[in-house]
Amino acid sequence: MKGKFLATTLCITGLAIIVLPTSHSDASWATQYLKNNGYGAIPQSKSFDAYQPLKDFVSTTTNVCYSYYYRQYRNTKLASEPTPITVPADSETKDNEDVNGVNYNISQDEEYMLQLINSEREKLGIEKLTMDASLAKLARIKSEDMAQNNYFNHQSPTYGSLSEMLNSNGISYQMAAENIAKNSSVYKAHMSLMASEGHKANILNPSYNKVGIGIVKDGSTYIFTQIFIKD
Repeated sequence: MKGKFLATTLCITGLAIIVLPTSHSDASWATQYLKNNGYGAIPQSKSFDAYQPLKDFVSTTTNVCYSYYYRQYRNTKLASEPTPITVPADSETKDNEDVNGVNYNISQDEEYMLQLINSEREKLGIEKLTMDASLAKLARIKSEDMAQNNYFNHQSPTYGSLSEMLNSNGISYQMAAENIAKNSSVYKAHMSLMASEGHKANILNPSYNKVGIGIVKDGSTYIFTQIFIKD
């Protein structure tokens, strides 16, 4: 493992927090702020059900944002290592082949998540990531393992750590990192990852040039694993 760098991030809650400038206390400004920063359609401030624990210590504006995030992402679970994801049976797939000649079917959901990731990178002038078939296969294996063995952790009881999985599958890398998440949709999972500094840092790291995404359905939710490398 000499000369290699492995990064992991940890976020144990799906509640994203945004602190807004104190000079703005207008609720409509808060919702517009969310819209301007890419957090979906502008919600109606009057429809917010204030998250009671927050009312005691935040301003009106910040509370609106807290409430919005609580309502949108309260069922999201994030963690610092890869998460198994189950691909819907009716998801469209397309063949993908990496430089090692590994053939693998990328699901429509996995392709969509790649587009979301690369859209974020493109906004900042960062080179887009290439979906690597070997990494995608590994990411889905990890997601399936988590779903089948009922755990949510970077450390797999079956395959070990991310570095062990990469090494045992003959994948060479200089740097590696992984994100795992649980959510009801690809878009919500992506937005929650982007709202977490550690996960966002992995997604936007200009050093990484390849990614593998594995999505698996687990009951009423989905498990997402993202594996990033610099080869």
